[in-house]
Amino acid sequence: MDVVMIKLFNMSITAMWLILAVIILRAILKKAPKYINLIMWALVGFRLICPFNFKSMFSLIPTAETIPGNIQATSSPSINTGINAINEIVNPAISEFSKMPYSIGYNPVDMLLKISFLVWVAGIAVMLVYSAISYLKLHRMVRASIRYNDNIYLCDNIKSPFILGIIKPRIYLPSDINANQINPVIAHEKAHIRRLDHILKPLGFAVMSIHWFNPLVWIAYSLFCRDIEYACDEKVIKDMKSEEKKTYSEVLLSLSISKRNLAVCPLAFGEVGVKSRIKSVLSYKKPTLWIIIISVIALAGVAIGFMTTPADDSIDGYHYIDRYFYEDVIGVDRANNELRDYRYRIGDDMIITRFDGDGTGNAKVLGVLVKENINDHDLDLILETLPSKYSKNQITETYVTSGPYTNKYIFIRFRNRDFIGASLSTDGNGNYYVMKSFKLKRDHDIKIEAVTDFEKDIIIGADIPTTAPYAHPEELSTAGTENTTTSVIVDNGENVNPYFNANVLEVNEKNILVEPLKGEIERNSASKIYVSTDVISGNPVPELKKGDEVIIIYNGEIMETYPAEISGVFTIIRIK
Repeated sequence: MDVVMIKLFNMSITAMWLILAVIILRAILKKAPKYINLIMWALVGFRLICPFNFKSMFSLIPTAETIPGNIQATSSPSINTGINAINEIVNPAISEFSKMPYSIGYNPVDMLLKISFLVWVAGIAVMLVYSAISYLKLHRMVRASIRYNDNIYLCDNIKSPFILGIIKPRIYLPSDINANQINPVIAHEKAHIRRLDHILKPLGFAVMSIHWFNPLVWIAYSLFCRDIEYACDEKVIKDMKSEEKKTYSEVLLSLSISKRNLAVCPLAFGEVGVKSRIKSVLSYKKPTLWIIIISVIALAGVAIGFMTTPADDSIDGYHYIDRYFYEDVIGVDRANNELRDYRYRIGDDMIITRFDGDGTGNAKVLGVLVKENINDHDLDLILETLPSKYSKNQITETYVTSGPYTNKYIFIRFRNRDFIGASLSTDGNGNYYVMKSFKLKRDHDIKIEAVTDFEKDIIIGADIPTTAPYAHPEELSTAGTENTTTSVIVDNGENVNPYFNANVLEVNEKNILVEPLKGEIERNSASKIYVSTDVISGNPVPELKKGDEVIIIYNGEIMETYPAEISGVFTIIRIK
């Protein structure tokens, strides 16, 4: 239940940004073809039901996950809207709520999520029952009808034409409709059927039923229904002359009905926005080419900006998890800790451990990295100690450690992927100050806890420069690879340089273009990477061709170009 509700809320919040963008763009592109609006609403519908995020560096959405997936399990629950002002208002309330006493054995946040699930299911049931009753009521009204032609029927019990049905839609006309009205009405309703509006409208209603708790989704559905009618009117009148448009408008006005509800059916001839539709019909002009071009560009911009989420949304996508770093002091260090040469490790369980020296000295668990919003006071304290390029509007994530120590560690990731750490201590009056601030830089030369059998077999190329002392280096054969003369250096089976498996896409004079295999961490950085064939180790690079599978051993640095580039290559191994 909890997972479902958290996912649903995040999907709904993410879609809100797209809905707002469509509403604004819809108002700006008044002269654009009306089908552009329907395409934008289709994007909204897809965003509301798609459980996956498509990441992009061009995303305009502040954050992909407003509500953390483990919010009910954290000691200090909080959300991240991507807007600090909102976070500062909402998170204290959430924190206070999570501390409320309870006597039924439930965490308050967990209990709220379970109640939300039950209310959500009940809401969907109400929407579906309401829809079914509306449909049955209309079906009963038209039960006594006479076939006029094909799927067109005449009925005494209705006042306005409409379409009823999904699989085999029928057009129902009032029995008293006159000869001047019947042709425009039938043309309009048949246009609905050709455009599959009798299917799209129920689908839109179904999506709204899932997100019934979101008022913006109701607004989106209302505007979607209105745009269906605009687009249908446009299709019918696009080749009409002025007098024919006037006749169509008169029929629209005479057969208009009040907007009764938001039921799945019907698609009534004059159900929504009659006044604005008449104005649109009478003032209609075929869109010029440049308006269509601008509309398509705007549509593409909305899709890229609001259908995607920020590419740098989580630290586990950029070589932070299960990795070692050294402390590069770029801010203050009031205790001269740089002389102690600290190293850090972030485990896949998000536990951060600090080591003295090259990793063989004393270890201290600082705590678990918890993704939380940091108050402005603490942020200001840290940013004051850093170079000017680090500012609040460049922050993508903030983490605090949940360790048992009086001083607290805060880690901040910026849009340029820099991961900044800071240790905050308190003075005699309980006021916090920054003891030190530093950047975590990837470190490949310290001991790691374990390697897999595969890594022991074929990983590290020979003669790799290192700064940390190796304890009894030994060579292992690279059996099973093309360049079998290459030796493998390990530190008692424990020191491993970064590597990844890839397919060769292109072979050039000084580099190769590769695609990291599915599951490789490097694939999160780039789907295509230029890899230099001028290897540091001096080992011969095997003859490569398109389609070969290779292992790339490198220094861990991937340049943010397009495609991305790796220049610090130790060895390239081709697998048979």
